[in-house]
Amino acid sequence: MDLALAYMGAGIGFGLTVIGAGIGIGRLAAAIAEGVARQPSATAQITGAANLPLFLLEGVAILAEVFGLLIVLLKYAQTSPVCTFGRVMTRKDARNG
Repeated sequence: MDLALAYMGAGIGFGLTVIGAGIGIGRLAAAIAEGVARQPSATAQITGAANLPLFLLEGVAILAEVFGLLIVLLKYAQTSPVCTFGRVMTRKDARNG
């Protein structure tokens, strides 16, 4: 049950990340298109100034997905009897194998 909740939370988090990044990129692209339509001679300056926010927005979305995936993997590692990744072994565990 606990692992299922972690998967569901990660799925919701991934969905919200993609939706938020899509909305942000769409709004920025619409503003760029409107700026180029109003001032075609400033196309190079407009697109150059818009690249940094686009890259930062993509980076934040990718980092959010990586963190969500890490949460799922660490949660799986804690509940799996085979995987010891993320679990601290005590002296008793080390003696027993």
